[in-house]
Amino acid sequence: MAEAAVKNAKSLMKKCFGNWEEFRSRWSEWRNIPRSNGISPAELLLGRRQRGLLPVIPPPDTTVKENPKVKGKPLRDLKPGEIVWLQNVNTKKWDESGRVTSMRQHGRSYWIETEAGWKTLRNRRFLKPVKNAKMTPKKHETKSKSNVGIEDVPRRSE
Repeated sequence: MAEAAVKNAKSLMKKCFGNWEEFRSRWSEWRNIPRSNGISPAELLLGRRQRGLLPVIPPPDTTVKENPKVKGKPLRDLKPGEIVWLQNVNTKKWDESGRVTSMRQHGRSYWIETEAGWKTLRNRRFLKPVKNAKMTPKKHETKSKSNVGIEDVPRRSE
């Protein structure tokens, strides 16, 4: 192993043509390159990776471990004709309703016909099934703010 390191150092000196600053930077980068066991000589000596000129890119075979505490539950498929809430793209509120007309091939998105008559394509996570038919908003239903929550009860003075 030592002989190979001396051979690499001599080869590097020849490439630098006596420019010692260039040799030092290249030699430090050479020490940071992992060997066949996955550990670099600098890592063996210091116990950690050194910062170098080249960015450290993780090998492609390393995968991110999933956190078992944080898991999303799979959403159930929607049936054609089912009434759903649509999340507004701008306000992020569930303020529009529509009816499912069809599901696309892979089941991630659905064609929805809104109450206004528009046909739109939405991803499943932006659709929420309506629990009962009473929850759907009515188009022409209006209440004046002054009469909200007031019952028709005779006054005491009358």
